[in-house]
Amino acid sequence: MKEIQTFETKMRRLEAIVAEFSKEDIPLDQMLVTFKEGKQLIEELKQALETAELEINTFIKGNEK
Repeated sequence: MKEIQTFETKMRRLEAIVAEFSKEDIPLDQMLVTFKEGKQLIEELKQALETAELEINTFIKGNEK
């Protein structure tokens, strides 16, 4: 069973991936796997931010009445 990760956990992993890419000695096959993981994390983080923005906007509009 896959562990549910928080936004912050995903963000830290993405930062670790970026740091890993700054190394010059990563084998190509590992680089591709890591790249795919990073791309998936970016999509998940983007979705989480869009959801949060929608909730905030809904809350603000609800309080304007």
